[in-house]
Amino acid sequence: MPAPQIWRELRAGPELAELLRSRTFRSPARAADPGLAVMLITGVYGTDGPMRPMATWLRRMGYAPKRAGIAWNVDCSEREMGRLELRLKRAVESTGRRAAIVGW
Repeated sequence: MPAPQIWRELRAGPELAELLRSRTFRSPARAADPGLAVMLITGVYGTDGPMRPMATWLRRMGYAPKRAGIAWNVDCSEREMGRLELRLKRAVESTGRRAAIVGW
């Protein structure tokens, strides 16, 4: 198996800058289901921070993004799932509607 090409991570800054300048990010389409809670869940070793641009974009569209509240996604899967289920339940209760989950 070939070694991962770590150098590609160096593109993150310029790609984020390009995203933030894009018309799609600044003026997104209207939400298909305005007010829908959307729980954003980061990947392994991730935090909520990198999900902020997506949360901003979803909010501009009219959705109600919710943070997963994960400091560093390294805890036991079973314990973390219990916490995520509780946060998702709160998100549903806050809107009185169903919720969507976006995971990385």
